[in-house]
Amino acid sequence: MCAPVAVANGLAWLEGDTHSNRVVGLADLLASEDYMATNFNAGTPLLRVIRGTGRYLDESGLAYKRLAYAGWQRVRPANRADEPLSISWLVQGLTAKSSVWLNLGWYDSPFPGYYHRLGGHWVTLVGYKNGKLLVNDPGPAAGPGIDPQALIPRKVVPLLTKTEYDWLFPTKPLIELPGLLTQKGKRAYIDGALILELE
Repeated sequence: MCAPVAVANGLAWLEGDTHSNRVVGLADLLASEDYMATNFNAGTPLLRVIRGTGRYLDESGLAYKRLAYAGWQRVRPANRADEPLSISWLVQGLTAKSSVWLNLGWYDSPFPGYYHRLGGHWVTLVGYKNGKLLVNDPGPAAGPGIDPQALIPRKVVPLLTKTEYDWLFPTKPLIELPGLLTQKGKRAYIDGALILELE
């Protein structure tokens, strides 16, 4: 449920109604088969996050300039960002008419330059201050009452990446988030982000 909850957080804020009942109801709607079709065991793939968010925007009448993704996953050209994933691109998305959702990957690195993606997670980027990304994390590992988490990003350049689907490929630079609460022994990286910008 992390993707629909993260997106619901951003949409509710943009719509001006962040009451918990509104966010929960919106997250349930976005998770439904008609929108993101979230699988409660496997999560929500990126293309379904984009499809469900776009459908909600169209049906709710929220006019938007872009719903753009930057990262290593493939998306339709209409949703591909004009520039690569970077801290500056993320920060540019932090406006009064925008929401930024980070697609994190949980990785281990058995040896330098080789990263194995074991799973993923979605969080909402809510700010940037003193070189730190401020995120609201809908996951249970974050614990109650500690949002937003302040994380210092560090760019790394992996040589080869293996995903949870066993693909091996050279990848674009990922952004490490040391200090993010993950499963023991795993490292958190921003391997993609989705920015919604309203008209």
